[in-house]
Amino acid sequence: MRLLPLLLLLTACAAPIGRTSDRIVGDLVVAGTEQVLAGARLTLTPVEPVSAAADEAGEGLGAVALTTEAGAFLITELTAPQQVFPLLRGWAYELRADASGFYSGFVRVEFTGGELVQRLELELIDDEPMQGEQINELPADAVDNPKGTLIDEVLRRQGRRAPGR
Repeated sequence: MRLLPLLLLLTACAAPIGRTSDRIVGDLVVAGTEQVLAGARLTLTPVEPVSAAADEAGEGLGAVALTTEAGAFLITELTAPQQVFPLLRGWAYELRADASGFYSGFVRVEFTGGELVQRLELELIDDEPMQGEQINELPADAVDNPKGTLIDEVLRRQGRRAPGR
């Protein structure tokens, strides 16, 4: 008889059936390269239902995640003030990525359940004036090796790395 109240409590706290595998995963890279962006902030916001069988949504739902050292992110739930909810199935979301030294990136994704894999790319903010005589001629110190020096260039432009390093 003591097991019945415990079983009822565990059942009430469990996630909805089939929701434990719901997730949005992916990675964040510098546009046009394979250079990952670690420590970037991702925000997931429900926009609108896209199917007749869409889950009902509460007010103020959203999720925030940071990218790992490998540029990866994982979102498994939505939050509202002092509440946690599973991802809404049958909804379109806005996925926004923000990283210092880069333009913010947005993508609209539709989530029907299970696992959704998404790659995002952010454009580097180039605040240095053009120095060439022709349009589209890059400055002499422009990054030409996207496999490792791009982050160094961003840090240099932010004043966090000395020129020429």
